[in-house]
Amino acid sequence: MNGQTNARQYHRISVRAACRFRLRTLGNKTFRTGEMLDGFVENISGGGLSFMSRRDLPDSELLAWQFLIELNGEEHNLLGRIVWKRQGVEGTYFYGVQFLFIREADQHHLVRMLNRFQILRRIQERITVDPS
Repeated sequence: MNGQTNARQYHRISVRAACRFRLRTLGNKTFRTGEMLDGFVENISGGGLSFMSRRDLPDSELLAWQFLIELNGEEHNLLGRIVWKRQGVEGTYFYGVQFLFIREADQHHLVRMLNRFQILRRIQERITVDPS
């Protein structure tokens, strides 16, 4: 072992949810509109998400991306920056995103929603496994 740890501050939840995203800021310049791109969220936490896309995106700290994701019938508008990138097969790319929250209350709201999402998922799994 190299002495490094990969401790996460927030529990990650595996999901397979469609998302739409676009470039929001480049350095100090904010874009109000832009091309919406499509992707699929693989997992999400209170601190970030990982997603897959067919677009080869730059992973620069100067870029902030807006993500629109629907979970439990609730749409979430999240801002984040790409912190890692890996090329997959057949022209796919996988990305790790760290959220950028303007208000701490927004992050707390997301964590509470993810906790509810996971509880509902566990209840549904139990009902499916034991329908009696």
